[in-house]
Amino acid sequence: MKEDKYINSINDETLAKYLSGELDEKQIEQIESEIMKNAEKEQEMRELSQLWEKAARVGDYEKINVDADWTAVKTRMGFRKSKKIPFVKYFARIAAILVLAIGLAYLLNQVMDKVNVAEQSSFIKLAAKDELREVVLPDKTIVTLNRNSSLTYNDNYGLENRDIILAGEAFFDVERNEDIPFKVFVDNSVVEVLGTSFNIHQSKNNIKVGVVSGHVLVYESDKKDNHVDLVKDEQTLYNKSTHEFSAKDALDENSIAWKTGILSFDGESFEFVFETIAEFFGYDLQLNISLNEKISQVNLPASSLNETLENLESTIKLEYNMEIKGKKLIISD
Repeated sequence: MKEDKYINSINDETLAKYLSGELDEKQIEQIESEIMKNAEKEQEMRELSQLWEKAARVGDYEKINVDADWTAVKTRMGFRKSKKIPFVKYFARIAAILVLAIGLAYLLNQVMDKVNVAEQSSFIKLAAKDELREVVLPDKTIVTLNRNSSLTYNDNYGLENRDIILAGEAFFDVERNEDIPFKVFVDNSVVEVLGTSFNIHQSKNNIKVGVVSGHVLVYESDKKDNHVDLVKDEQTLYNKSTHEFSAKDALDENSIAWKTGILSFDGESFEFVFETIAEFFGYDLQLNISLNEKISQVNLPASSLNETLENLESTIKLEYNMEIKGKKLIISD
């Protein structure tokens, strides 16, 4: 247990210094000694070392080969004889790797913010803060970023690849190109298409993909045979911890309400309706009554919680008492 705690405490900065040979002999020996005691961590470091070594020569994520001969890498672990590089470029190198082959796409989004703009000229990062943001990529693909979301791509996009990294949630309307697939890397999964429209929602534990048109392939970044094929009006949920996909089911129109601005219901229980509304606006729901009645067909504007509830009340003639306290929605008699 002690060695696992030590290994897991290695932060991005220390890892980068280790890979670049910027640690002293004692620090290097300590890290290597602990890593070699743990087969899983040794495998991770092996693959990361290979990626680090190749990063400077790679222009396309798909060309990174994590199955390269480990014998040669192991003898050079730590890159003690390699040329030292300025500290700010540690993070640029990690960004260049993208660490996609071992399912760590989130790392890029962490380190990109730590690198000077001049050092990340090979990458373009676009973000949405408090408002939705529509982005037109070089190949005319249109991406709508939800609030607090971002995407990153390199300057070869549309020429050698159409690979992007997503953090958060986005809706994609992909320009068709049968020669260069469009790929979205999010955490340890990949969504691959030729030309279609779909939504990706990234949360702490899951990745949800829903298809509005066309065909989408969703798979693990390092295990492509673990995949799900989706077509129009289908969706799936990928569990990042168990590496399992849920069974395909019908697309939930409300999963893209953040883009359409409409929450739709037809025949669901009022309990489900209030759960959906509360979750959509980021509120906890407290039900003080039983809500088994079914709602008739209704479309509600999704601009704010107050407006949505007001429209629900006036449209359905509700007899419930709806109260908002802090970040809690309370429903009672």
